[in-house]
Amino acid sequence: MSLFTTAAIQALLTKYEAEGYRPFNAIAYAAKYLNNSQEKDAFATPLEHFLDLGGDRGYSPTGDAPPSFLTPFFTPPNTPPWAKTASSAPRLYLHIS
Repeated sequence: MSLFTTAAIQALLTKYEAEGYRPFNAIAYAAKYLNNSQEKDAFATPLEHFLDLGGDRGYSPTGDAPPSFLTPFFTPPNTPPWAKTASSAPRLYLHIS
C-alpha cells in the first residue's frame, strides 16, 4: 500500500518548481549519488532512487546539504531519541510492483 505514487510526488515537485522552489534536484542528485551503474540501472528516475533508498541513507534531495543537517531545526525538544533518526522513522512511500 502506498500513500503516494511516484507520479503524484513528481507532479507536486513540478508544481513547486513552477512556483520557484526546487525541493528535489534530479540532475544534482544523480551526479552526486548515482555513480554506481547497478543502482542507476535499477531505478527509472533519480526520484525513485531517492524515495526507495536515498532518503533512508540520508542523501540530500538537492545534492548538497544532507537532510540530517536540518533535523535539529525541525525536531521538537522532547522527541525521543529513536524518533530523531531518518532510518527509524516510518516510511511514507512504499513501492508496489
